[in-house]
Amino acid sequence: SRRPDKKKILCYGTSILQGASSSRPGINITNQVSRYFDQEVYNFGFSGAANLEKEVAEIIAKVQDLELISIDAEANAGITSLLVERLETFIQTIYDKQPDIPIILFNRDRSHHDDMSVRFPRIREYNTEFMKHLAEKYTALGYKIYFFDKFHLFDDIEVTIEGLHPTDVGMNKIAKFYIETFT
Repeated sequence: SRRPDKKKILCYGTSILQGASSSRPGINITNQVSRYFDQEVYNFGFSGAANLEKEVAEIIAKVQDLELISIDAEANAGITSLLVERLETFIQTIYDKQPDIPIILFNRDRSHHDDMSVRFPRIREYNTEFMKHLAEKYTALGYKIYFFDKFHLFDDIEVTIEGLHPTDVGMNKIAKFYIETFT
């Protein structure tokens, strides 16, 4: 049974995190994580709108009793310049209220765009380096922030329904990666 003293996990991300392509709610990434850890997990998944708005960070920063926060927004904010323009402010807004909270940054999963476009792989490489350097910067300042590369999870995009949103098998791969990362 659930221990009442367990802190909560908060995950911020895109429609993938929201569970847009899950065949049922229990397959959703955060539901699998919640069951594994027997712990409450808040799902801040925004379909097409994980654009790192400061106002959303202010709301997240007010949530009490958190063990960690994950940010997985590149698939939305990273296709434009919003990731680079807003991620640091998003993180700093959270740290202004909760300076001891661990934050985990994830890059996006592989999609059909990576196979069909010259532009997307270059943008992904740039975004990955940007997030790594931002994590290093905040780590040097004494914050607990980590970057994890999950691009490799979808070696075969057949685990997606249309080259982007994961099937149940893809959801399970992401959930297992989250669990490994959160452990």
